[in-house]
Amino acid sequence: MEQLDSGDYGDKFSSFFIYYKDLGEGSYGKVVKALDKHTGCICAVKVIKKRKLTEDIVNGLRKEASVLSDLNHPNIVKFLSVKESNLRIFIVMEYVRGGTLGAYIKTKKLSESKAVQAMTGIFRAVDYLHSHGIVHRDLKPDNILLSHYHDLSTLKIADFGLSTQLENGFKVDDRCGTVLYMAPEQAANRAYSKEVDIWSCGIILYKLLSKGNHPLYVHNEKIESYFNKLKNPIWVFHKDFPQLAQNLFLKLMKTTPIERYAAGQALAHPWITKINTEIPKTYLESMRIYDAEIKLRSILFTCLFIAINIPQEDMKKPKTPTKSESVERRKTFSAKINDKSLRVSKHCKTFYESFSSKSPVRPTTGKQRIKLAFK
Repeated sequence: MEQLDSGDYGDKFSSFFIYYKDLGEGSYGKVVKALDKHTGCICAVKVIKKRKLTEDIVNGLRKEASVLSDLNHPNIVKFLSVKESNLRIFIVMEYVRGGTLGAYIKTKKLSESKAVQAMTGIFRAVDYLHSHGIVHRDLKPDNILLSHYHDLSTLKIADFGLSTQLENGFKVDDRCGTVLYMAPEQAANRAYSKEVDIWSCGIILYKLLSKGNHPLYVHNEKIESYFNKLKNPIWVFHKDFPQLAQNLFLKLMKTTPIERYAAGQALAHPWITKINTEIPKTYLESMRIYDAEIKLRSILFTCLFIAINIPQEDMKKPKTPTKSESVERRKTFSAKINDKSLRVSKHCKTFYESFSSKSPVRPTTGKQRIKLAFK
């Protein structure tokens, strides 16, 4: 961590950054968009005022910044550097321009495939964190960022101000985080571990498929009443909530932590795998699907062309021919088929271009397309 000389916020900030705009409030401080003068990169800077924090919290922030700077995952916001003065800590992070998942679901109704896309990225990030012994403790849509506007393909988990690293698998017992995403053991001040993040993932999943509605909390409800619901929750799903998604949700929301799914198990659940296998994951996969459709279309059009162009008399059931007539007819018929197959092969490209939206002249009827392809 780079140590800075003491000084006021404006002087120290402007020595290292060019301020652009406020991005929002994170745990323990404000987050702003700025230009890092040293690297020339746009970044997000969390500005933390040390005088508002206890020494234990400040030491915890230093420790967590050191741990998180080593993380490298596409679904986790990248920590770039940390600078500290006598008055403030500046945590420099990757700038993610697409806004928050929380803002997105307030304005957009998510399809099931979009919800799967979002939850896949979240589970992958959580699985990575837990494998490194890190518990986020404040997972919620407002702490999940979109890499690009309206694009859920690469979500990034942010705001690790409340995260903690488990020492040798030991549990922690301090209650922190956002109340409506807390697991029962977290809300009750009992010892807890990484399973609290899984509960938060369940709440997020439900909100993605319920137009942002919470599965338990009702508007203006008292917190004490909500905490009582956590002891024996009753889950209600609207009629459009997918059955497989309900099954996964219930596995994430077990009140006994040890019975909850791990993030890796969630990634292998049929609701995740079924939808993901229906969505092309790469450009090359999309092209393979497209090529297969073109080949099938080629076969069908070839058969159609041959059927249309075989003379009517060849389609009628012939009289029983003599041996010499039979041989002659087979030769004549084979010659016609070979001739028409060559014509199909020769004009196939023209035929497909007549169907393409990129064609400068696009026929509007089937007859016009046939004439254009084979004239």
